[in-house]
Amino acid sequence: MLAMSMLRSFPVLWRQVGLCPVTVAGIFDMISAMRCIEAKLREMGSVQMLYADIFQTRAEFQEMFNHDQYRKVRSKYKADGAFPEPYDKMNVIGLKKDRKY
Repeated sequence: MLAMSMLRSFPVLWRQVGLCPVTVAGIFDMISAMRCIEAKLREMGSVQMLYADIFQTRAEFQEMFNHDQYRKVRSKYKADGAFPEPYDKMNVIGLKKDRKY
């Protein structure tokens, strides 16, 4: 109980919102819903946690996450072309059109 009262005295640093629909097939458009959430996060200057699929374009992703330092480090350690970028690992735009969500 002491820990909970201590936590209440600190500002909230982040919130996690999950989108896990249980619907009849064809009624819920997961891609549109996720793109709407991603747009709102960018509008608020917030970010999406990177453990899930993303539906943003590369430009939208780079708007959400500043890539300046990232590019410098990749270049410094010659990682360009050696390892995929986070966007390429999580992006689902352009994957199989028949994928079910």
